[in-house]
Amino acid sequence: MTNPNIIPGTLFRCAASKRSLLPLDCAIVELRTADEISDCPTPSEHRKVLHVPLPVSKSGHGVLSPMEQSYLAWVHSGGKVFPRVLEEYCEEKAIAVSCLRGVDRTGLIVAVLHLLLGTDMHSVLTEYVRVGGADTKAHHLQICIVEIDRVGGLFEYLRACGCSTNGINQFRRAFLRVPNCFAF
Repeated sequence: MTNPNIIPGTLFRCAASKRSLLPLDCAIVELRTADEISDCPTPSEHRKVLHVPLPVSKSGHGVLSPMEQSYLAWVHSGGKVFPRVLEEYCEEKAIAVSCLRGVDRTGLIVAVLHLLLGTDMHSVLTEYVRVGGADTKAHHLQICIVEIDRVGGLFEYLRACGCSTNGINQFRRAFLRVPNCFAF
């Protein structure tokens, strides 16, 4: 992703089956549910793993498809993910966000982290679709961005999720080459 301010090799996204390719000092944010983990276990890892399950919706509501409903549910579940990631992982050398395929849930969480680190929206959307492949639709991520904007933007969203200003700034200091650029 295009953001020269992020320290290289510190923020990854991956499918559960590809985690063995990550650097050994890379901590994992595991987004799969317990059922998904039992259906597709990963080899024993000697890494810090933060398990924050985000389930996939099986049915849509109203005009939303099941996947669109899942994305909205995930953005509304940010309070489970972001405070823990920002505050527990700011001391790690590198983190990888991981789900079954490394596409939808992982893509959303990594996109929000990149926006927090100052990556421009165009680059975030372009990378999200590029990495996700043919089945990935930019409008799924855009639905989430609209929802985040509805609560006042990224900083207000993260604060509403329970992130402290200190936690946000600690995370930024840990992953940015110039820690005070784009400070909140």
